[in-house]
Amino acid sequence: MFEEKQNQNINSNMDPSQKVFDSLNTDKELEASDDNIHYMPERFMTPSEMSHNKTNVGLIILIVVIIIVILAVAGFAIYVLYGKGSVANKNVLDLGITPTTTQEIIDPNKQENLDTPELRDQKRLSDILEIRTALSLYFNEQNKYPNSLFDLSSYLTNIPVNPSPNGESYNYQTKDSNKDYVITFAFEGNIKNGNLILQSGKYQLSSKFGIETYKELQDDNDNDDSNDNSDNNDSSNDDNDQQPAIIPPYGLDSDEDGLTDLEELIFKTNSALKDTDSDTYNDKEEIINLYDPTKIDQKLLDNVDLARVFVQEDLKYSFVYPASWTTQTKDTESKDTIIFESENKDFIKIQVKDNPQELSAKSWYLNSSPEVNPNDLSDYKNKNNIIGIKSKDDLNVYLAVSTKIYIISYISIDTEKLSYHSIFELIANSFKTFN
Repeated sequence: MFEEKQNQNINSNMDPSQKVFDSLNTDKELEASDDNIHYMPERFMTPSEMSHNKTNVGLIILIVVIIIVILAVAGFAIYVLYGKGSVANKNVLDLGITPTTTQEIIDPNKQENLDTPELRDQKRLSDILEIRTALSLYFNEQNKYPNSLFDLSSYLTNIPVNPSPNGESYNYQTKDSNKDYVITFAFEGNIKNGNLILQSGKYQLSSKFGIETYKELQDDNDNDDSNDNSDNNDSSNDDNDQQPAIIPPYGLDSDEDGLTDLEELIFKTNSALKDTDSDTYNDKEEIINLYDPTKIDQKLLDNVDLARVFVQEDLKYSFVYPASWTTQTKDTESKDTIIFESENKDFIKIQVKDNPQELSAKSWYLNSSPEVNPNDLSDYKNKNNIIGIKSKDDLNVYLAVSTKIYIISYISIDTEKLSYHSIFELIANSFKTFN
């Protein structure tokens, strides 16, 4: 003890410079001794020491994954913009329309097997009927036809184009201040539609007459002499006789009584019997003449489950329609009355036009559409003795009463068949006006 205290006293009395010198010597001894220190292997390190290294590796992997995802998204965007865009631009040129919309146009040759003329013609017919339905729906809402087929985006998923090779690009044009239109196209060979066989050649579709053989504008013949014009008119009429307008075939009619099976359900008749009530008159004849086909000598309107009367008070007209259908009057300039069917949404449209000169329906029609061949119109008279005309496709009736023209049209959403043509006939035949 004494010696330790003595050493402490010696150190306390030591010169400060000597203390610094001794301290430096001590540090050198420690550094020299580092070579003899042994470090713990990594597998024996504590978890906290290892987690620091793993965090760095995980961060690197995350960065690599993010870079890969960004590159994949960029590649897909380039494919959509340049891969699909080139097809759309190619097909929009086939329509003769500048691509001013994002509405996608599908190349039909890449979507379907259209290797033969027959398959391509079937596609053309399907396209035209699909466009016609979309145009009818557009007109029903806007009271005019669109300036371009691209305006039909709400009704067409894709804008149809002519399937190449051959045929002609579908050419759409409006007429009469967008109250009518004409689409021209062509078939490669003969094509069957219902009971009609349409020969190869150029055709046109309009809102008034459906599909007809193509007619050149009258101005094209202005330089011809009168004899040539006469010959051309004769041949044109012959063509029209040989190539009637396309009328879609009626829907399934199991008993061949004139009512489709869907109409049989509506009027509660037997689809296996032509004459459900066995009174010697078939079911369609009774309905068209306002008799109940399920009971002998009973009026159709006496059965409230089958038929009712629709009355348009503002425009003073009425007609008979199926009780199971719903009616809706739209507030448009022409006061259209739309009757919707609950299943496939086919509808009947009634329009009212002014006829201040009290012309006959035929004269009024030819004045408003001078390019129409009068032979395309057939005389019509309904049960209430209202005289008018019927269009060539049998889907429009024009009735003249005093200073008004009443237009009754059947718009079929199903482009392959007419399911409710007898109901269209019932409405036209029962139509009447009142004061």
